[in-house]
Amino acid sequence: TFVDPEGRLFLSFGPTCVGTTDVTTITGREQLFNGLPADDPALNAAKTSDGVDFLKANLIRKYGKDFLTPWLDRSYTRLLSWGFNTVAAFSSWGSIGNGRVPYTLTVWPADKHARVTWGAGYVRGMDDPFDPQFAADVASAVAAQAKRAKDDPYCIGYFVGNEEAWGFYKNDPSSHYGLALGALKAEASRSPAKRAMLGQLRAKYGDVSSLNAAWETSFADWSSMEAPVSLPKTLKPKVIDDLSAFLSLYADTYFRTVAEAIRSADPHHLYLGCRFAGYSPEVLAAAARHCDVLSFNIYRDKLSTSEWAVLDRYDKPVLIGEFHFGSTDRGVFDTGLFAAADQASRGESYRAYVQSVLDHPKFVGAHWFQYADQPATGRAMDGENAGIGFVSITDTPHQEFIDSVRQTNADIYSYRFKK
Repeated sequence: TFVDPEGRLFLSFGPTCVGTTDVTTITGREQLFNGLPADDPALNAAKTSDGVDFLKANLIRKYGKDFLTPWLDRSYTRLLSWGFNTVAAFSSWGSIGNGRVPYTLTVWPADKHARVTWGAGYVRGMDDPFDPQFAADVASAVAAQAKRAKDDPYCIGYFVGNEEAWGFYKNDPSSHYGLALGALKAEASRSPAKRAMLGQLRAKYGDVSSLNAAWETSFADWSSMEAPVSLPKTLKPKVIDDLSAFLSLYADTYFRTVAEAIRSADPHHLYLGCRFAGYSPEVLAAAARHCDVLSFNIYRDKLSTSEWAVLDRYDKPVLIGEFHFGSTDRGVFDTGLFAAADQASRGESYRAYVQSVLDHPKFVGAHWFQYADQPATGRAMDGENAGIGFVSITDTPHQEFIDSVRQTNADIYSYRFKK
């Protein structure tokens, strides 16, 4: 388990996204709405450059223009009553540091550094930790958060990033080694990662002819590899060995750089990892060396002991950054990533999932995505419009769901420790 500042055991459960941040786009879609910000003072107060935050508008209607303090007071009372003990990732600054509920912070390094791009699903690519600017960007972002949190005992620690492009390793070498293959495809003059990879290969092989013999290639010299290099879809065993070695170096450099930034700015709080969606053995090994906690976003009906046996070799606690079950019996049109028939069924799914987490001795908590339902017309970022909250967009609790959640949460410690 975690251990809180008073020395007590602590298993972390709570919702993400406590705040008013789900803006829906209006510009170019005005025909979808029968009321616009210009027609409604509450909507006007909740508008952005091209959209509106309907939750914020409803909170203004419910609590008045100075809604934040009374709404947060009610939200904290609700969360504690429902058996939660954490305000999790992506929550607004106004929602944390409250001296009442422990919380996590999420760090987003500025995007001034180089990135490694690969794969159609990872258009933005991955941070290039070999670029000195990456260390500077991470240090600056962590320092900004630590300025508020470093002396706060209610802060649990820092996530850095979310579902980054680490790839998936099962039965797909092009994804497993995607970062290494992406570095190879880059121009060395523009990619610190490519230069690091070539340095590693030169240190191993010395002469390019030795590399050619191992890889079954025909590079004229090392400088010819500075141009973009694409390998055949079927990778030779010795090529895989070298891609694996570079992936290990890449991950170790990344996690070490982030850990050093956190420990320099805030030695009193934890490095909670990167909220893996995809991962590989090389990347997990590096994360386990440098993170205090390994974190994963795990959307399943429940955890599988066999699937997560991969964690047995690492002596680190594990935290789930996201899971949920949604339904469409009221309010919105999408169930999110895992569906339930209705609000009561969501509660049954919640119990099964939480108990499967508690059954695994390495897991020290699970955070629900997210506190409130998403807007019916979709969040601006990607159109998500799921009924996955504890409350609706009108700040109304989904009571059937919550009744079940409250009972499950009341049993967390007795279930985990069989007492």
